[in-house]
Amino acid sequence: MDSDGGMAFQFLSPEWVVAAQGIRGRFESRLGKIDTPIRINHVITGTPFGEDGIVLAHMNTADGSLLLDLGAIDHADATVTADYETAKSILLSSDPQLTLHAMLTGKLKIEGDSQKVLSLQSHLGQFDGAEAITEELLRELRAITD
Repeated sequence: MDSDGGMAFQFLSPEWVVAAQGIRGRFESRLGKIDTPIRINHVITGTPFGEDGIVLAHMNTADGSLLLDLGAIDHADATVTADYETAKSILLSSDPQLTLHAMLTGKLKIEGDSQKVLSLQSHLGQFDGAEAITEELLRELRAITD
């Protein structure tokens, strides 16, 4: 249970992904459209669950919004590999420097089109009120994350 009495789930567990998708759905009309389709597979290692501690997930912006779901997708622009704690801290933080730091220290590896991966952060901040809306969304994501 989180401090609001709601449920908190392990980051990237199936229950967490469903709850995160619900949050994204509530914010959809307030979020700006992402003009560039970006398809990224994620390989998360050292998870407390999943096959051999590995979880496959993906992000896809083909419909103009950011979709996060479990499983890999075909024809991804890039594959990002990170350990569980690194992935969790990057996704739940509004600090763009965390991604760069993780890359420089080898905790995050990008195979494929790294420019598309790195451009995703700038796409998310290009509309009026983006910072406040992003912080509100991240607060809700943090609240459901154990």
